Amino acid sequence: MKDSRIESVVSYGKIFSAFKLLTGATLLTVISGIATTKIIAIVAGTNGIALVGLYRNLISMVVTILGMGMSTVIVQRISTTNDIDTRNEFVRIAIIFLLFQIVVVVMLSMFFSETISLWMFGSHADSSHSLWIKIVLLMAIGAMIMQTMIAVLNGSVNLKPITIIKVVSSIATLIMVYPLIKTGGIGLAMVVGSGGMVGACIGVIKVQRIYGLKFSNLLATVRSSNFLLRLPVSGYLSLHPIVMTTTFLSIQVIVNNCYGVDGLGFYNAVTTIETTSVMLIMSSVRSYYLPVLGQLDSQVDKEVFVNRMITMLVIFMLPVSVCLILGAKYILWVLYSEKFVPAANLLALQSMVLMLHAYGWCYAFYLNHKAHYGTYLMFDGVWAAFLIGGVWYLSSHGFPLIAVFINYLMASLIVTSLYIVVIRKRYGTGMLHKRNIKLGLTMLFAGILSFLISQKCGLLVQIVYFSAIVAYTYYLILKYIFQEPVAEIV
Repeated sequence: MKDSRIESVVSYGKIFSAFKLLTGATLLTVISGIATTKIIAIVAGTNGIALVGLYRNLISMVVTILGMGMSTVIVQRISTTNDIDTRNEFVRIAIIFLLFQIVVVVMLSMFFSETISLWMFGSHADSSHSLWIKIVLLMAIGAMIMQTMIAVLNGSVNLKPITIIKVVSSIATLIMVYPLIKTGGIGLAMVVGSGGMVGACIGVIKVQRIYGLKFSNLLATVRSSNFLLRLPVSGYLSLHPIVMTTTFLSIQVIVNNCYGVDGLGFYNAVTTIETTSVMLIMSSVRSYYLPVLGQLDSQVDKEVFVNRMITMLVIFMLPVSVCLILGAKYILWVLYSEKFVPAANLLALQSMVLMLHAYGWCYAFYLNHKAHYGTYLMFDGVWAAFLIGGVWYLSSHGFPLIAVFINYLMASLIVTSLYIVVIRKRYGTGMLHKRNIKLGLTMLFAGILSFLISQKCGLLVQIVYFSAIVAYTYYLILKYIFQEPVAEIV
């Protein structure tokens, strides 16, 4: 009876169903993003790619820092609350906090755009850069609203509205990218947030239809005696976005200062492809993973679910990683232009990092589910320290740009290893099934071999090798996803 309950809640079939629902939408989002990036690369070149990368990270930094971990807490609170009144009240609290965030962003845009411009562009900053930063900050409002609406929908496992928001926002960006870029620097500043504005409008409409929010109810919530105590904010989660977004933006600033705008363009192109690949695989189940964890009571159920999620992510990440490694120069040429082909080895190295995401991502969200935010912050703090320290040292001592990506790979490998050791020690060895250890070692071997083949062998050998990887992936799908391994529960 216990086994049947587990199979009905955390089975591969359930996970795969969510994957199929969201993969199509994610794929459309990725294709739109690729086309958008291609247009930017052709029209604005490496300089345009570099600026867009900086602006996107600035928006991400503002949204995540001011969010103070709100989105994660929203998903956690809503998914673990069965009482409708309690859930509605918490949604109202989240909306009120969102309004506070918007006020802060407007103030940043009005009074601190010049300061931010000087930090990002240094001696090259001028009045036009300050104006662009002001616009970027205002565009962050759309991303902020969209993020909150998606979190609310995610908590109640409303997957279809989430897919609509993401697809429409990405298509809107694609439609607007060319006319905006033709306007110059202002257009580049608007591109990064145009889709977010559209997604924000759709998100507000969807949440309003589900929860029926009223201004009078918001005021009543604010006036309640314990309002501040119920804000969806965690101290550790508040620090986490500050650490992570500052890390990403700082690395971009270091790369820009040490390797120039072309080096930054290569860096942003490579990291964008990696991020897109992660989104293609992991975002498809991201909206399903954390809410389901919140609905499971037994630790055994959770262990089974976590292991099955890791298995599925590893299986689907394997051919993606190998494809990126083998076809790095072709992918860069197709997605950007021939000017980006010299970054092929950088992309091959960065693609090996993908193989580590399945483990780190699942364990990170498990810590969030457990509300162990301090441990979560510790892991990412260690990763950030390795990353920034390594990039600063390597760039300041004249190492080539490829050393930055080797450092990225080593930092990710170290932190993933720490995740595995600590998670198994704290929550039990059942958090990492032997099957996933074997799959992880297989992926590591496949990644190293792929890199060697890409460097030493011709196109025919690469095609044969990739075909073998695809066949092996199909075998793993048949073995694990379409055959429920009940034995692992025991």
